[in-house]
Amino acid sequence: MVNDEAFWVHFAAMEGLLDIAQQDSSLFDDLIILAKSGNLKVTELFSWAPAPKKQEVMRHYKDLYKSSPSSDVYRVLERLGISPASGYQMSVNRMNTPPVLDGRPDDNFWQTNKNELHFVQDSMDLKAIVQTGVKVGYDDTHLYLLFSCATLSTDDQDIEYALVGFDTNHNGGIDYTFEIDKNGRVQGEKDGIMDWNMEIDAKISLSSDGWIAEVAIPYAAIEWKKEIEKEVWGFNISHGVRGQNTALTSWSPTLGQPSNAQRYGDLIFE
Repeated sequence: MVNDEAFWVHFAAMEGLLDIAQQDSSLFDDLIILAKSGNLKVTELFSWAPAPKKQEVMRHYKDLYKSSPSSDVYRVLERLGISPASGYQMSVNRMNTPPVLDGRPDDNFWQTNKNELHFVQDSMDLKAIVQTGVKVGYDDTHLYLLFSCATLSTDDQDIEYALVGFDTNHNGGIDYTFEIDKNGRVQGEKDGIMDWNMEIDAKISLSSDGWIAEVAIPYAAIEWKKEIEKEVWGFNISHGVRGQNTALTSWSPTLGQPSNAQRYGDLIFE
């Protein structure tokens, strides 16, 4: 690259722009108007902008991605150096009494827990037509999940599933995923390697309009040895029908890449 004349011409232009902007930051005012009007090409210039100007554009595109996620807006945020998924956050509360794992939502903690995720169509900016309810809790030894999945397909041959991903290091690198289907079958991956031998306890209950999964994950199964309170993990969950990507819904939209941890939201342990 250092021998590429075009690179040095581009670099010199950016250096010149930076020098001018440091003397007169109003140079970016017209560019902000263009960026907010949808001219995505000019957003690259804001990598060189003074912090207040850059932050204004970052806030605009971060809000835009949250309300109308798209691959183009995602790439803009990547160029600006921020996580597009960081607007999706869920606080997780400590459980005084662990739930009885029976695939039912009648434990007191689930009944009183108001922090429930809401899903969108994974590849669009539309609220999911069929909602999936997800609640999360934790204690000293386990993480607990409750999924309430409305039926996506009435075909008995179709296999509905929930896909859960954890980025425990919170660095955009996927650590653990597992898939559980409505028949109670669980399979997982660790760092992208199939057949992770999980010690996950999961119970399923079926109804006429859907299915419920109640899951307990021991910290030892995901090699977590620290105090979890005040920690932040990358997290996402999707609900779909195996072999039908168009039916996929997610909490944090992944735009067709449900195993991409950079598109996860944040799980905040309180």
